Amino acid sequence: MDDALRRGEAYRKAGADVVLLSMAHKPEQLRAIGERLGGPLMYLAPRGGLAGTGMTLKDLGALGFKIVADPQTLAVERATVEKPSDRA
Repeated sequence: MDDALRRGEAYRKAGADVVLLSMAHKPEQLRAIGERLGGPLMYLAPRGGLAGTGMTLKDLGALGFKIVADPQTLAVERATVEKPSDRA
């Protein structure tokens, strides 16, 4: 984790607009990234989606994560709100 945070700091110092550390999936890791690097950050949700992390989009947003890629949760949300008659 420390090596990844150091790389993130180097990317930020070099002018990166967004930093992504894809190895973090536990709340304490995500908090450490947000606190140490600040935003904007990007998060790739693990298998099982965002729900498996115990964090919400609001939680991540408060830590500086402005882009969240979570194809699993999107599929679940779409399946629950879209009816077959809604599809073109």
